[in-house]
Parts: sequence; structure tokens; C-alpha cells
Amino acid sequence: MELKFSEKNFLDLSSPHCDMAHARFVVASVPVEGTVSYGGGTRNGPSAIIEASRQVELFDEEGADEPYRAGVATLEIPQPFFKAEDGVLSAREQVREIATRGKIPIVLGGEHSLSCGALQALAEQYSEFSLLHFDAHGDLRDSYHGNPYSHASALRRCLDVPQVKHLVQLGIRNVSNISEDGNEYDFIQAQKDRVSIFWARDMVSWRIEDILKQLSEHVYITFDVDALDPSIMPATGTPEPGGLLWYQTLDILRAVCTQRSIIGMDFVEFAPIPGFHAPDFLLAKLIYKTIGFITRSS
Repeated sequence: MELKFSEKNFLDLSSPHCDMAHARFVVASVPVEGTVSYGGGTRNGPSAIIEASRQVELFDEEGADEPYRAGVATLEIPQPFFKAEDGVLSAREQVREIATRGKIPIVLGGEHSLSCGALQALAEQYSEFSLLHFDAHGDLRDSYHGNPYSHASALRRCLDVPQVKHLVQLGIRNVSNISEDGNEYDFIQAQKDRVSIFWARDMVSWRIEDILKQLSEHVYITFDVDALDPSIMPATGTPEPGGLLWYQTLDILRAVCTQRSIIGMDFVEFAPIPGFHAPDFLLAKLIYKTIGFITRSS
């Protein structure tokens, strides 16, 4: 497919830092909202994130540097998708083009169903990789309301990609075990050789080195914003109490991004609240911090 570039760039960057030839990262948007089961609004996520990113300070005091100098290109936001399968296809096509050009894709959602499309594309480039999944929910139902591409089945479809050798889930605090949906909890118990869960209830005893041990050299990050506690991230359709906080999240991302090779990432299930910009800005800054962690690792 032909990549179309946006006139409104992530971080409000100008040439040469937003040019494809210069960029190490490419921001792609998949505004899909096809299977939401509680609150809606995920189709508005990408535009709100990009708009908020234009207010992020480009100097990062932690590294005393400006990570944007690595280059971040921004693709045009397509029209919203109202079928999950269309979002999966869009993610696959965009990520395939980004990866073949040797860039790191940053996919903005949109609901979580899109993630398997990104992984299908990266599986054409990598023989194996791990998947690091931040979320409140296991998303390992085989289907939900009869739809195998539901956002509640997002990680089950990711595991259908054989190149995904291990799934590491962080912050999980809600799973199901309904037989018609595929007995999610039983599936997790049967997949312990391929799925590792760091439950939110055990957060106080997590050790970052234990997380790293489960990850191979190449890692894809899928970040559902409801992994964060609703006190700092209320802008999501399926909030769950007891989630991750800001510095705890940064500590994990810093370690993974500096000690593993990140091949791509997505940020999903963000449903902006009109007139309330704090969650938009939090997510835009989280993405920029992650870019900084990656750029300092090489």
C-alpha cells in the first residue's frame, strides 16, 4: 500500500525530524471501534493522542536529551472502521509497509482487536518474538458475543500468530471462564508454557528482572490503557480499579526498552473524554517517554 503522511505530525515535528527518510519511528493510526462492550469512543483515540502530543515538551529531563531527533514520521489518520476485521487489515497493511522500510511502528488505536494485524505483519520480518501486554483484562477469550475478533479476544488472536513465542501479561485483574467464550481462565492454566501473567493483585511483589526473564530478544509491546489505574486514566471504555501508576509503568518500560529490542508497539482502548485533556496528554507523554527509552538503548 502507499503510505500517506499527515499534515498534523506527532509532537508537532517539522522537517527533517518528521520525514520518512530520517525517521526511526512511524506513527500509524487505526481508529477502529467495532466491538466495544461498555463505553465507546476508541475511534477518537488517535486524533486526541496526536493533538495532545503537540503540547509535550521535547526536552526529556530524565535523559537530558531530545528523543525526537531520532525522527518520528506520522501517517494520515484513516476514516474510522466499524468492523474489527477492517481494523485488523489496516494495522497489518500499515505495519507491513513501515517494517519493510526498517522503521519501528507505533500504532495508535482504536480498540485492541487491531493488535493481531500488526503482529501478522511483523511475523513476515521476524522468525520469533515475545509479546509484552499491559492490560486490566486477559483478552484471551476465544470469542465474545460470537465474534472471534472482539477486543475481549485480542490476545487470543495474537497467539494465533506462531512467531509469538511467549506472551507476558502485566496488570491483569479481570478474566472470565464462560464456556461459550472459550473458558478463558482454563485456557490460561493450560498455556503456562506460553503465557506468563503478572497479576495486579501481586503488584507489590513484582520484580522487573522476573518480567525480563520471560522476554526474548525481540519484543512487541501492546499497551491497553486500562492497565493504568482509573485515577490517572479514566478515559477508557472498560476501567478496572487497582491498576498501574505512572512511575511504576515507566520503570517497567525503561527496563524492557533498554534491555530488549523493541520491534513495534501499540497503544489501544483509549476513549478520550471531551473537555478533559489530562488523559490525552498522559498517553502522548507515555509514548514519547517510550521513544526516549528506545533511543537511549542504541
